[in-house]
Amino acid sequence: MPGENTEHGIQCRLMGKFIVRDWKGVPDENGNNVKYSEGKAAALLESNVDFFLWTIKKAGEIAAEALAERGELLGKSSNASNGKKKPVARKSATKTPKTSTTSNPPQTEAQ
Repeated sequence: MPGENTEHGIQCRLMGKFIVRDWKGVPDENGNNVKYSEGKAAALLESNVDFFLWTIKKAGEIAAEALAERGELLGKSSNASNGKKKPVARKSATKTPKTSTTSNPPQTEAQ
């Protein structure tokens, strides 16, 4: 039931606030574009399991990309060491993770 304090409802509210940060082209039942809000995102996540699963999948992909970029930026550490510090070449850490746009979210209708 939407708005109920279930584990799923809590996850939807958190995802609506911290993961789904904006959107474009989400229609209401009359075909009008719905302006993003945390509450509307949470309601849509809770009512549309395809959107919920797509959001989880894309968040995981973005997190994996960011982790890979972070590893590249920091360099790989050696398992063995002779106790002497070696300089590690580091890239600038100012890059932000890129979002993947290879797949589109499922068709949704805001309530």
